[in-house]
Amino acid sequence: IIHTNSTKPGIVARIAAKLAGCRRIIHSVHGIAYHKFESPGKRIFYYVTECLFSFFSDVLVSVNQHYLKYYPFIKNKLCIYNAVTLSPKLNSGSSSNIIENQPLRIGFMSRLDRQKDPLTLLRALVFGLENSLFTRENILLTMAGDGELRQECIDFVDEHNLNDVVIFKNWISDKDSFYKNIDVFCLPSIYEAFGLVLGEAAVFGIPSIATNVEGIPEVIDDGETGLLVDPKDYESLARKIQIYANNPDLRIQHGLNAKEKVFSKFALSKMIKEYESLYN
Repeated sequence: IIHTNSTKPGIVARIAAKLAGCRRIIHSVHGIAYHKFESPGKRIFYYVTECLFSFFSDVLVSVNQHYLKYYPFIKNKLCIYNAVTLSPKLNSGSSSNIIENQPLRIGFMSRLDRQKDPLTLLRALVFGLENSLFTRENILLTMAGDGELRQECIDFVDEHNLNDVVIFKNWISDKDSFYKNIDVFCLPSIYEAFGLVLGEAAVFGIPSIATNVEGIPEVIDDGETGLLVDPKDYESLARKIQIYANNPDLRIQHGLNAKEKVFSKFALSKMIKEYESLYN
């Protein structure tokens, strides 16, 4: 069995496996390059390439149900969700307690790049403050990570006088500490196959506000385990933040629902069992 992952190495490895006479080739799709925010020419090229080399595998595995629709001509395909392996340390506490007169602590932890779109989150803060959806006293954003947009994000915060409501951190080595010190996780990606950080936040009883793209709606049930918005819509994102800022009981309930879902649907044992079944 040869099991390939990701587009570029997946193409090379599947060709090599076929030439070597491998009996069974499995390919996992962890993301697509032909999303709607890419140029039409590139979308067509990437899609045709991906479809062509799909015939070099015996089974196509997707990390979400959404991607399967792009391969109607592939007979053997299935979805196996990613597993959320993070678990809270003993006595680590939880962010699900209501703290009176404290700001809503929003967390962002990811690459600071075009895909994750951190600037839309910052624009949402500006819109919310300017339109009195929330105040500087009841909102606090911790933005963790690094990437090509980091300096642009820092400049944006300086330009809009957000230094009292935005804290920048580098890459997080202690995720446990990060999650237990936030109330809501936010991921405004313009495309996302799964979003492991959304599941990780749920482990700590933290609901998420994220975009209604690709695999995210399969991780977050809108209005039950979190809230969804359209990509780039910073006004709607600000209003979703307002909902959690004004309704701590709702935030707590969504967090508990998210925790229940992640342990039942995205458990490591479940993923392993499904891959073992596939290999056998």
